[in-house]
Amino acid sequence: MSGTEELPTAVGLTVYRIVQEPLTNVLKHAEASRCEVTVRAVDGVVHIAVADNGRGASSRTGAARGRDSSACASV
Repeated sequence: MSGTEELPTAVGLTVYRIVQEPLTNVLKHAEASRCEVTVRAVDGVVHIAVADNGRGASSRTGAARGRDSSACASV
């Protein structure tokens, strides 16, 4: 985490909830042995990235092992 110290309380809670959902999915579905979460706030924009080494979605969706999800929102 970097730059998040000065986020408004409501934004901090929103970031927490956004991160919570993919982490729950990793625990329930990915069978991952590793997961990394990065949260950065720079110039009024919060960047969130969640990556794991899990099995991903079914091969029909084209998702691959070691997937990465990210989100970006202006504050």
